[in-house]
Amino acid sequence: MPAQRLALGQRLAKRLLPLALLIGCCISFGLPATFYGIGLAALQRTATVYAHELAKNLERHLVVELQSLWKYQVPKFGRLLQDFLPYRDVVRIRVLDETGRPIVGYEHTTTEDQVWWNLHPPLGSAPISFNDRVVGTVEVYVSRRMLLLVTLSLLVGCTAVGVSLAVFVYAAPMRVVYSMERQIADLIGNLQRSNVELERHAAENAHLVETLQHTLDNLKTKNAELDRFVYSVSHDLKAPLVTLQGMSSLLLEDYGEKLDEEGRYYIERLQVNTQHMERLIMDLLALSRIGREARAPEDVSLDEVVDDCLTEQAETMRTRGVQVSRGALGTLWAVRTQMLQIIGNLLGNAVKYLGDTPVPRVDIGTVDRDAYVECYVKDNGIGIDPVDFSLRDLLGQAIKTLALRAHEKSLELAYYIQPEVPDALRGDAGRLRQIVLNLVGNAIKFTTQGEVVVEVCQAPEALCTAPATLPTGEEDTVVMHAAIPGG
Repeated sequence: MPAQRLALGQRLAKRLLPLALLIGCCISFGLPATFYGIGLAALQRTATVYAHELAKNLERHLVVELQSLWKYQVPKFGRLLQDFLPYRDVVRIRVLDETGRPIVGYEHTTTEDQVWWNLHPPLGSAPISFNDRVVGTVEVYVSRRMLLLVTLSLLVGCTAVGVSLAVFVYAAPMRVVYSMERQIADLIGNLQRSNVELERHAAENAHLVETLQHTLDNLKTKNAELDRFVYSVSHDLKAPLVTLQGMSSLLLEDYGEKLDEEGRYYIERLQVNTQHMERLIMDLLALSRIGREARAPEDVSLDEVVDDCLTEQAETMRTRGVQVSRGALGTLWAVRTQMLQIIGNLLGNAVKYLGDTPVPRVDIGTVDRDAYVECYVKDNGIGIDPVDFSLRDLLGQAIKTLALRAHEKSLELAYYIQPEVPDALRGDAGRLRQIVLNLVGNAIKFTTQGEVVVEVCQAPEALCTAPATLPTGEEDTVVMHAAIPGG
């Protein structure tokens, strides 16, 4: 880099130095010389004017027509000079006859005529005429002392200005060029260091890509082994189920009349649960591929999903005498397996936390929110003693607990609590936390890419599965949505 900067400075100096010298010389010598030339021409014109004026005076006051009479008029010529010379910087005056020879007595010379600066003083001449005939010539020489003094002063000042301007013309661009060269050198150095860093990162990325490709190959191998294992396990599990289904059917056909109503009910429940177990095994293959291949959403009947979940929980609910209240639930665009898991967890939690309620009841329904459909599962369990808690602290801790699971699947996990939702609540904080963990955990489990967002808003109806109420005693409750992206 220094060699490049020096070469650039030398190339610029070769062009700037002649230009700077030319500018300095033009100002230092050109201006004084021009001024001297103009001043000398002005002095010559002044001398000519003086000569014409003196010639006119001689024509008026002297008898000039005869050369023989000139020598008698010398005193009068001297008096004319005394009137003419004051305030005129004249160093020499001569009067020539018509042949061009000086006339004796008609000359005037000062001591300044002999100094070096007036060796060749500016000259002006004018003819002496009589009746339109030239009878002589007047020559007037003026001093150029003041012209030389002013020219020398101007030379000194212009030299100083010329030298200063030449130095500025040469130094200023060179200073800028050297500054630019240093900046360019720094930029090139930074670029070189950046290139080294980029090459190092490229090598590291290539190694990471190679490692990632090797990991993907191993993962494909493991997934293939897992598919074979799941298929083998599902095939092996289906064989006993087929036997159970066949034996229970034969038992009802051959011994149905000998069994009482309770016995037949048990066998029917056995057949229903065997069919449900078969569906679970069939779903095992699909569930094993979650996170490795996308599940396309479809029109899912919530009534069918709830029916399957109630069938699974039927024995527990019959034993505890749980009454189920439900309406028309409609159809959703979702993944059926995911909806089965979520509704099943909500229903299981509702039954689990009923406690010793005399008339246990579970309500299942939906609310159309225009942009989405809200599903809820409510129970009238006694729960535990309500406590005061912070909604934002509880939700933040729950999300923090699940953050690692989301990170392992490269998912973004976030939550948003609308401003109108109060932070201070009173209710079953532990149960609310468990519900949040179940909802968000299922969302993470069944989401392959993108993000999982939990939104908490305030609704006019008690649609939240947790019995959390406002400290003010109002009937509004907090509604929680687990936003689960499709696929």
